[in-house]
This record gives sequence, C-alpha cells and structure tokens, in this order.
Amino acid sequence: MVEIKSNSSTARSYASNIQNSVSQLDGIGVVTTDEQSTVRGNENAHDHIRLIGTIATQVEGVLLFANDHLQSVAEILKRV
Repeated sequence: MVEIKSNSSTARSYASNIQNSVSQLDGIGVVTTDEQSTVRGNENAHDHIRLIGTIATQVEGVLLFANDHLQSVAEILKRV
C-alpha cells in the first residue's frame, strides 16, 4: 500500500508560487494591432493576434483556478 504524506506548508508554497507567476505574466501578452497597414494578410494577422490574446486570458484563468484549489487543499491539510 502507498502512503500519502500531506504537507500544508508545501501546498501553500506552491500556491504562492503560482500566484506570483500569474502576477508576473499579467500584461505581458498585451498586443496592439496596426490599423493603418494595408499589407495583404494583415486582417489574418489581426485575427491571430486577437486569438492569442484570448488564449492568454484563458491560460491565466486556468492557472488562477488551479491556484484557488491548491490553496483550498493547503487549508484542508492544515486542519488535518
């Protein structure tokens, strides 16, 4: 049988590290589009820039969601 060892301080440390990482990433993915350029394909580039922005926002949401759950686990471990 495998023994599972719980350590609330390690879980809190991981949660803190995730939160710090998300804070550092905030704003890095801000990109603006050039509305004055008439180069063929510019519209496709704009579409991809918007898509990347959406994906970056979703990744941030997933990290924050995971962080919240990790903090909850740390609190439960602390009580046990």
